[in-house]
Amino acid sequence: MRTIICNICGLKNSIFSSKCMNCGSLIREKYSNINLGDIIKNLLIDTELGIKQILFSEHKNYLLIFYFIMCLKLTYISLFKFSFLDLEIENNLMGFIFNLFIFWIVFIYFIAYLLKISIHIFFRSKIKIKDSLSLIIYPGIYVYITILILIPIEFMIFGQYLFSDNPSILDINFTKAFILISIESIILLHAIFLLWNFFSFLFESKILAIISVSFIIILLHSGNQIFENIMGIN
Repeated sequence: MRTIICNICGLKNSIFSSKCMNCGSLIREKYSNINLGDIIKNLLIDTELGIKQILFSEHKNYLLIFYFIMCLKLTYISLFKFSFLDLEIENNLMGFIFNLFIFWIVFIYFIAYLLKISIHIFFRSKIKIKDSLSLIIYPGIYVYITILILIPIEFMIFGQYLFSDNPSILDINFTKAFILISIESIILLHAIFLLWNFFSFLFESKILAIISVSFIIILLHSGNQIFENIMGIN
């Protein structure tokens, strides 16, 4: 795991420490707040600088907002995957959506806490839960931005059939559905690539980054199955 060596006493410190644990000297760049415009630009142009600005920021601006937007996006994807309108829950549609949203809020926090514990066990490094959440949430920043554009377009074209297989959106308009699915897939793949960059920077190991990203993807994928089991969806 990446460490920072104090120039004063030579002690190796955790990357998440702003001051030396031995002598109290400042050991790395200090970012008080996150500038959203800079982050959007730097994660695209100078990825390592953008990662540093996020991980080294004291206040983690926008984290809570992005947390909820991420959970909304996961809820949206789950409704699409479940073919939500084909389920026999006509009398409690809003309750189902609300439960799904709350599930993702809890599940993402669980993944972040699991990451925090794993880093502490394997690397003997303390990490705050907001830093752990930042590692998971901020790589999806471009997904959150495009939500404002893509979801309205998808609803204008397909309406309620977005969440139904009777008929599927590919049957309604194959070309438009294929284009939108391709755009969504490219943006999600870029988010995964950014997630890999975050862990590569943190662990200084591409292999460990691949393992970490794969583990998170598996957990996210299993989230739908867990929710299905909780709700008794066949």
